[in-house]
Amino acid sequence: MTNSNSKITNPKSLVLGIDTGGTYTDGVLLEYDSRRVLASHKSLTTKRDFSIGIEQVIEGIHIEDPSAIRMVSISTTLATNAIAEGKGKRVALLLVGYDPELIASFKMERQFATPHYYYFAGGHDLYGREKEALDLPAILSKVSEIKDQVDAIAVSGYFSPLNPEHENRVYQAVSSICDLPIVLGHQLSTKLGSVERATTAALNASLLAVLQDFVIAVRRAMERRQINAPLMVVRGDGTLMSDEFAARTPVETIHSGPAASAIGGRFLSRLDDALVVDVGGTTTDIALIQGGQVTVSEEGATVGDYKTAVKAANLLSIALGGDSHIALGREKEITIGPERVVPLAYLAWQYPQVQNCLKTLSRRTWTQATPDWLEYWFLLREPQNEGLLKTAQEKALVDLCAMARSRCRRSSIVSTCCTWPRSAPAICCARRSSARQDSPPPICFTSKDAMHPGTSRLRRWPWTFSAVFSFGTLSNFAGRCGPR
Repeated sequence: MTNSNSKITNPKSLVLGIDTGGTYTDGVLLEYDSRRVLASHKSLTTKRDFSIGIEQVIEGIHIEDPSAIRMVSISTTLATNAIAEGKGKRVALLLVGYDPELIASFKMERQFATPHYYYFAGGHDLYGREKEALDLPAILSKVSEIKDQVDAIAVSGYFSPLNPEHENRVYQAVSSICDLPIVLGHQLSTKLGSVERATTAALNASLLAVLQDFVIAVRRAMERRQINAPLMVVRGDGTLMSDEFAARTPVETIHSGPAASAIGGRFLSRLDDALVVDVGGTTTDIALIQGGQVTVSEEGATVGDYKTAVKAANLLSIALGGDSHIALGREKEITIGPERVVPLAYLAWQYPQVQNCLKTLSRRTWTQATPDWLEYWFLLREPQNEGLLKTAQEKALVDLCAMARSRCRRSSIVSTCCTWPRSAPAICCARRSSARQDSPPPICFTSKDAMHPGTSRLRRWPWTFSAVFSFGTLSNFAGRCGPR
């Protein structure tokens, strides 16, 4: 979707803004001095290759003179979403000088953001003095044992902000025996909260690949469009950092997207005191503007169950967005979210056979329908490694999708209602594991399906059939099976 305003004669300061979320990538071309939005474009985020969606956005904006762009600013929720959905890389957390009994007594190990954490002698005291000699032989032995089982290593030493000697020695020693990325806690936080600092280091290590892929994708898209301008990334507190720094410290982009929305809302509205509500595909985020500034949490951002040492915007985040799944709860009541799925109408727009299926289903009596009829699955790509399919049920689901593609030669779509009960074990298993990146994504009835039936802008999407049939099915089923 594109929106272009009237052109400005000889614009002096053009800024290209790009926001990549879990669902959509948005782009805006702004004339900074006049605060006028010259053009905007929205495209689906292409997780298999971020540069595809980013280039579609840049192409949709129709930049006539790339040399007029003075800066490219990007924000993203990729880091936040990866943490919330558990899709970061595998990390080994080396805890130097931490007390295992103290951690266990308060059950603080749950906050480490990785199940692979190990304790070693070392660390310093409140005055920066060595508390215990560093046990490098034990650290090297453990790293040699696990280096093929993890993707990155995080190191957090007790009181390392006061004296980082042990962390630096660990870095030098571990670097000599493996090529894995290594993150040091004292480089991310100067605060003395040992658990929060360890959590921040582990999360940063798990996100390195995610942010590096994103930055590389933006750079590639800029080069292809001959945009030669500084690339800046929005931090979680609304300030800017270079793309090189962001690639090394991706944890700093926690709440980047909502912070950018808050800053943009204040910039365009010129209001110094306001609430900015950002409704995305996955979440709705509310930020407070006071005195012209985004309020910031000095205690550190919290993502899911993890408390970090990262300074970020003070937000209220609700797991409710345009792609939230509308389904039935345990008591047969209609529920919305928190799972994000692909909208039924989008699938029907891409594949006419789905629209025909919805038309056929809409002619049936709702007494025959169940919520299972509203589920579809499709295969994004063939698994390159069969080891990614952990169970026989998951393999059965992939085989069903592949069979569907071989029959119609156009797509690999599986409808739950068409294959039930033969596909029941596979569908149920995949529903439980759909949060994993390698699992086929579910397509279900969403908030977006319900919000836009028949609107002119989205008329090309068959909203009406999916909305009417889905609402009827859910409402009727809830009425028949719900509590009396």
